Amino acid sequence: MRDSTLENMPKVSEMTLSELILISDDANSAFYRDHHVLTVNAWQAVCIAVCCAQYTEARYAYAFNARTEKLGLSIAQSRAYARNECLLTERLKWSHHENPAWTSVTTDLNQFQE
Repeated sequence: MRDSTLENMPKVSEMTLSELILISDDANSAFYRDHHVLTVNAWQAVCIAVCCAQYTEARYAYAFNARTEKLGLSIAQSRAYARNECLLTERLKWSHHENPAWTSVTTDLNQFQE
């Protein structure tokens, strides 16, 4: 996210569901962890992508929700998908192998009900 600017942000229409989740996750990390070292342009890009603060745009999170709704996924299914993709990211990016993804436990929709 440090090299991100408003001009080079990915287009929502060109991203997969997983990419929408990943960019939001990266932005959330940068928002909390890297905010003090980001340039003004990078900070603006982070505020567009981040979904963890009220005053931000959450462009990619909203796109994820709109797309899963259009696909006919329930809110619980959408949440389960996002959570399991985040579990994969935790394994690949941060070496957190203690939490497996896409198992019968992590896809049990009962835990994602409103």
